[in-house]
Amino acid sequence: MIKPTKVKDLVWKKAHYTNLPTNAQEESEKARLKQAFTTLSKSQEEDVKDETAMQKKLYNALKDAVPEACFIGNCEKRLAFSQKV
Repeated sequence: MIKPTKVKDLVWKKAHYTNLPTNAQEESEKARLKQAFTTLSKSQEEDVKDETAMQKKLYNALKDAVPEACFIGNCEKRLAFSQKV
């Protein structure tokens, strides 16, 4: 049972904003899990690591659907330049 108290005698605080001691190991684990979170599958993670291969896949997937997109134009310019060199 809570003892009736005057409002002026209550201590109002929000735990998030106070300097209450925290469990450092638990906080560290939470931070690590947040950094490691991804919605990608393992195979997708590997695909994304190779930037050039990912650009080629995106280009091939989008070139017919959205030929006027800036991304497509940039890829085609790079391809034309690399073939001249």
